[in-house]
Amino acid sequence: MGDSIKVRGRSVYVEDLESKIAEVSGLGKGRIVVVGVPGAGRKGLALFAETQDEAWIGGVREMLRRRLGDDVELTIVVGTGLIQRTSSGKPRRRYMWERLQGGHLEGARIIS
Repeated sequence: MGDSIKVRGRSVYVEDLESKIAEVSGLGKGRIVVVGVPGAGRKGLALFAETQDEAWIGGVREMLRRRLGDDVELTIVVGTGLIQRTSSGKPRRRYMWERLQGGHLEGARIIS
């Protein structure tokens, strides 16, 4: 689990995806965290967004499909208080993913 995923032989950094998602969705960059997640032979991303609104999801899915291809599995998580940060302000990506997997993110909704 890291800050990048390999797509067609190149590294795509989650920070770059966060900037593009913030632009497409209209959500502030600080309200979005992308996590590269391991899958069973698949590439995956989890997108955590601090919002209750879901109107932006279609546009973001389409942008990610064009940028990354159809073979990247996307999990979108919306809610409030989702984004955990270190004392220096960096997102705690692995911690957030582990809490989601363990069912410990209160108020989180997974959009499929």
